[in-house]
Amino acid sequence: MACKTHGKQAGLFVDLEMEEVGPLPENARVLLFESVQELLFNVVKHAHTASATVNVRHVDGYLQITVSDEGVGI
Repeated sequence: MACKTHGKQAGLFVDLEMEEVGPLPENARVLLFESVQELLFNVVKHAHTASATVNVRHVDGYLQITVSDEGVGI
C-alpha cells in the first residue's frame, strides 16, 4: 500500500509506503503512532523541507519503520 498525504497545519507532504503488518496490540500501535508523529514534527522543525517518506515493512521478523527526508542534515 502506498499513499500520499498532506499535513495542512504543518505544510508537510508525506509519502507512505507500507506493507501489510497485521494486528498489533493497542499499546504498540500508540507507541508507533506517537514515535512517527514526533519524527515528522522534527522534519517540519529542523529539515527545512516540504516532504518526507514513511516506510513500514517487515525485515527478518521485525517491524521496521523508516522516516526519511531530503532536507538539511545535522
